[in-house]
Amino acid sequence: MSADATPVVLRLDVPGGPVRVEVFDTRPGVADRLRDLWAHLLITQDDPRPDLATVEVPARGEEDRTATGAVAYTLSGDVTREILSALLGRRVLLHSGVVRHPRLGTVLLIGPSGAGKSTATSRLAREGRYVSDELAILDPDTFEIEAYAKPVSRVVREEGWEKHDLALADLDLRLADEIGAPSQVVLLSRRRDRNAPPRPGRPGSAALGGRPLPEDLPEEDTVRRVPLVQALPRIIEQSSSAWRVPDPLGTLCRLLQSVGGALEVVYSESEHLSRLLEQAPAPLVEEVELVDGQSAEDLPPLAAGPAEGERLLHICPFTQALFVEDALLVLARGKVSTVTGLGAALWSLLQESGPATEDQLDARLVAQIGAHPRSREFVDSAVADLLAAGLVRSGLTGR
Repeated sequence: MSADATPVVLRLDVPGGPVRVEVFDTRPGVADRLRDLWAHLLITQDDPRPDLATVEVPARGEEDRTATGAVAYTLSGDVTREILSALLGRRVLLHSGVVRHPRLGTVLLIGPSGAGKSTATSRLAREGRYVSDELAILDPDTFEIEAYAKPVSRVVREEGWEKHDLALADLDLRLADEIGAPSQVVLLSRRRDRNAPPRPGRPGSAALGGRPLPEDLPEEDTVRRVPLVQALPRIIEQSSSAWRVPDPLGTLCRLLQSVGGALEVVYSESEHLSRLLEQAPAPLVEEVELVDGQSAEDLPPLAAGPAEGERLLHICPFTQALFVEDALLVLARGKVSTVTGLGAALWSLLQESGPATEDQLDARLVAQIGAHPRSREFVDSAVADLLAAGLVRSGLTGR
């Protein structure tokens, strides 16, 4: 910026503290439009709180054709990143829409980019109240949600399919005055091919633990409860910082247990969502066992096996692990790995009893569940999978 440039200054009241926005883009209408988009969060009176951060909207030449909506979308991304940085490790932060609905309660709508999250959020919010289309901010103890009512980001066909920010008033959205903790945690999956064959089993059928859905809903639309072993990896994928919260897997388990388990909704049109969610199957109850994480300092030093050419297997450092049914989830290095069957049993043996060779693991396994003529073959295969997943390392190979 030039030394004599004087920006238009906006202060935004957002989670984590005020964010100061300095608008150097002097093209006609840009600053006014940004002010309109964030009007409901503008700090217009003296506020003694220090600014969390300063975000700049850079200057552009008069010939620049970048649409104001695209400029606004960039700004909201910058503001969101400042909030994430400020709340890292103190709040559960999920890439999620949040709506307060008169019949459904507070709904989290989780999904990757392209799942229709903003459209689904706007549709449900028009039936109730808007909280956020981008970020769910939850207290890790109570799961109370703090609102981040940013402008809604949408792909705009008329602007070359770019993402733009839209004002709440333009979408007929009203702010929620009461939020609370989630009533439903929804994993969104939008079906874009209306001619695709339906999934096996009509949603809400006895096989899915729910009620039959109204016949006028599209046959391909489904709603079902998702077991923890499937739900947790999908949720953690939509958070860049879940592992920074104390007791991360335990916290997310408690969240899902508090709402009866995550719901997966496969839908064709957002207008069907509220009716689908009203037919949610019965709560899913699952027993879990949590395992505290171990850092490199907590684990025995890497060593080779007792005999020449023999490798000693060690578990790798991990943040936390969880056993549910016959599966194991291991959170390490910010990502979660799923292990089932024999691999889960071998990881557990190494975690509980310490480093071991394949022969020792085979012997321990036989002592636990009995002999099998192919037990060593099965152990070798499971160990190879654990090594490939980075959950186990070998003293001989230095992995």
